[in-house]
Amino acid sequence: MKKIYVNGIFLLVLWIVATPIHAQTTTEDAQPHAQDGSSDGWLEGFRKGLETTVESSARWIDGFFADRGMSSDEHETYGRLTVAPQWSGYHKFEVDSRFRAQFKLPHAKKDFSAFLGQVDEGEFLDQQDVGRPSVINSPTTDDEWLVGLGFSRQVNEAHRLTYSIGIRGGIRFDTYARARYRVDSILSDASLMRWESSVFWRDSDGYGVAQRVDTETQLTTDVVAKWSALGTFAQETQGVRWSSSAIVYFLTDVDHAYATEIWSEGENEAPVTVTDYGIRVLDRRKIYKSWLLMETWVGHHWPREERFETRRGHWMVGVEFELRFGNKRG
Repeated sequence: MKKIYVNGIFLLVLWIVATPIHAQTTTEDAQPHAQDGSSDGWLEGFRKGLETTVESSARWIDGFFADRGMSSDEHETYGRLTVAPQWSGYHKFEVDSRFRAQFKLPHAKKDFSAFLGQVDEGEFLDQQDVGRPSVINSPTTDDEWLVGLGFSRQVNEAHRLTYSIGIRGGIRFDTYARARYRVDSILSDASLMRWESSVFWRDSDGYGVAQRVDTETQLTTDVVAKWSALGTFAQETQGVRWSSSAIVYFLTDVDHAYATEIWSEGENEAPVTVTDYGIRVLDRRKIYKSWLLMETWVGHHWPREERFETRRGHWMVGVEFELRFGNKRG
């Protein structure tokens, strides 16, 4: 219930912030729209409001590094908003939401950027939102805001080093720092592998390290298999927190795919070392232009979070809407 309440406030704030800014932009652009005789509609208006809000934030932050502001062709912003109502026999009904935005700072330095987002505890530790299925979220962790600056340097074609500093937790003002080193490797004509190592520190919980491995293999023209494994050790974890998932995509066309996924997760020194595992089938497709996607799923999982619990299977079902925005180049 708490997650639904928090996410409701989060979405309401986004709407309140985005709407007046978009209204101002719409007024300025009223003449061209009138000539076109077209209407954006509320969905495109909301998306435009998000873009304008993020771009305004980018201009404000970039202004600290230069006397003049960014011109319209200098800024590069991109991000996504997801809303996912879901139900399982174990966790019951909840609405999960995510917001991520990143923007370049051209007057700071070529490789500098800033970011803003709402993530959960696991996503902060690992800087990833694909380490485990998006439908699996621990009920003991709450979503929190994350804001900061990042510096990304490409060492060579296959190696990249990234640093980031910032604050998390909203008014708690919990500072953090993180460094990541990523290596991309071509295993064969049909297989790729990514190896990513992270070291992080935060004021409230101390230090930690994370290691992640991803592989992707194109089995046929229309079938792609992905496997991910992630291990995190931090002062707040009980040993190594780990997760693993494997998914096979069946591509029907460029805008639609079916998938089957299996996963497991746990902590090796916790009272319950395997907290969940399961299987689900998914349908993912674009439903409006190129920036609005919908993913539906149904599955069965076997959670157990406390030692006194008896592990048994539970059905799960959900839908996720993903709205992408921005003007990322390349």
